[in-house]
Amino acid sequence: MNRLRFLPVLALILALVLILCACGGGGETPEGPGEPDTQTTEPDNAPDNTPDDAGEPAALPQADSQGYAEEYTAEDGTVVLKCEYSLPMFPDAAPGSAGAAISDYYTKELQGLKENSQEYLSWALEEYANAGVSYPYSDTDSFRESLRDDIYISFVRTHDTYTGGPHPNQLQSSETFRISDGARVTCYELFSADEGLWRPVVVQTIRDQMAERGWDNYYEEYTIEALDAIFQPEQFYLTEEGIVWYFQNYDLAPYAAGIQEFTVPYGVLQEMLS
Repeated sequence: MNRLRFLPVLALILALVLILCACGGGGETPEGPGEPDTQTTEPDNAPDNTPDDAGEPAALPQADSQGYAEEYTAEDGTVVLKCEYSLPMFPDAAPGSAGAAISDYYTKELQGLKENSQEYLSWALEEYANAGVSYPYSDTDSFRESLRDDIYISFVRTHDTYTGGPHPNQLQSSETFRISDGARVTCYELFSADEGLWRPVVVQTIRDQMAERGWDNYYEEYTIEALDAIFQPEQFYLTEEGIVWYFQNYDLAPYAAGIQEFTVPYGVLQEMLS
């Protein structure tokens, strides 16, 4: 009898246990809200905003000219000296760029020419006062661009000074610069080999070209030793075809023969070039 009295209580307890298991069991407890996920994935076709020329030097703009022109007169108004100078300049170059560096170089050159003109002026005034010279002195400097590639830019300059006589005195000069930073390049920097290796090749090539032109165009039939003694490595400029070395008037031939230039093809020097 006593056992039967507790059966309803046990049944009630069992039912409560089953209800509690049904409520708490089965699925996993869902995660609560955490920190938002801020990582995003860019689509495959997202635009690349990195500049194409990042890390590369700016392109060198086209060369213009900076110049100076002046006529100087005596007290009576007679023109005794005419000066006209034109040198390279890159007016659109950014500060600190290669173009700005090259422009600065030639600005200093121009200032030097203007200062030198004062010496010619004193000569002209003195001669006019003493002899009443009827011709004006003149001093000019002009340029041309001989090469512009991805590495170098090269200029050739012609300087003419007339102080009387049958013809002006002419002097050719040249400058080559690196495109990357505007630094002037010497002849020796063009070569990876020692001068003792490339110089004989250059002098021999020049002599061969002189022979092809005819020795009657020169003072004499120069030997390699005689030509090497006259050869000035820094008198050079660059072209698409090769390195041009030149000799001033009267170095190898009479004035009428002009500046003597010799192009040594890059292929001849290929294994020795930087």
